[in-house]
Amino acid sequence: MVLTVINRFMAATRVSSNRSGYTILEVLIVMSLVGVFIAATIPNFSKIIPEMKVDKAASKLASDLRMAQQRAISEMAIVRFRAEVDSERYYAMLKARDTGGLWYQDNYSDYVEDPLNSGAIVLMDFTDSNSKFYGLVIQSIEPRFAYGEQWGFYISPLGDLRWPFENITITIADPKTGYSRSVQITYPMGKVSVLP
Repeated sequence: MVLTVINRFMAATRVSSNRSGYTILEVLIVMSLVGVFIAATIPNFSKIIPEMKVDKAASKLASDLRMAQQRAISEMAIVRFRAEVDSERYYAMLKARDTGGLWYQDNYSDYVEDPLNSGAIVLMDFTDSNSKFYGLVIQSIEPRFAYGEQWGFYISPLGDLRWPFENITITIADPKTGYSRSVQITYPMGKVSVLP
């Protein structure tokens, strides 16, 4: 009886030893090929995440410009939109009413909101460490005279671009990667778009 059990075990062992299997070398080769394939197909997230941040900041700027236009229309007033390259911020101020005259050379006191006391319609500061857009920069504004202490660009009570008499392009960038996106407001209609 014991001999019969041993013979059956030996027969089963011989049959299983004839079956082909994978060696450890074959398994390692397949695993390394799968690893190379995965590494080649998964995008580089260290590059994509900053690009997504810049894209979202450009979308927010476009949204803020549209909000400034809506505020100008609803209040029947001039809105001065300022973007500052050196201080990496932008904001919009609402003038009490369009009284005419040299509306593009008015001081802060002529406006209802004071941006220096967080009273602007829109305020984005890329140097604020609490902001989700911290570290981004306003790379450029074209034309250059669309920013400065007394300047900016002006949205009329009709929501159109009143001054300057040409398109305004603001570029936001990530200085670490160099990736940038531009937002344009067109003259005279004031159409706001994120450029490709």
